[in-house]
Amino acid sequence: RAAARLSHLEEECQASSSELEQESRSKAKWHEECLSQEAEQSSARLALEEAEAALQRARESEAEHQSRLERVSEELKEAHKALDEEKALGAAAASAMAASE
Repeated sequence: RAAARLSHLEEECQASSSELEQESRSKAKWHEECLSQEAEQSSARLALEEAEAALQRARESEAEHQSRLERVSEELKEAHKALDEEKALGAAAASAMAASE
């Protein structure tokens, strides 16, 4: 009778051991998946940070180009104004020369 009880306990122990091994494998797999997801999130975070930095550089570059464009536009207006003044002076000089003849 004791031998039957011992055999029964050994079977229960073996079953429990198998369940623990299965649970351990499941936990290991879950842990591996967690680590993989964390790595993917970290990679995605890094890519996002790099994209944000690139966007900031593009904005700064755009601001520099806009500033340069405004400066060149102002210089162009001044050059047109000077040219118009020179034309007016030339026309006045030609008119004065024609009047003196």
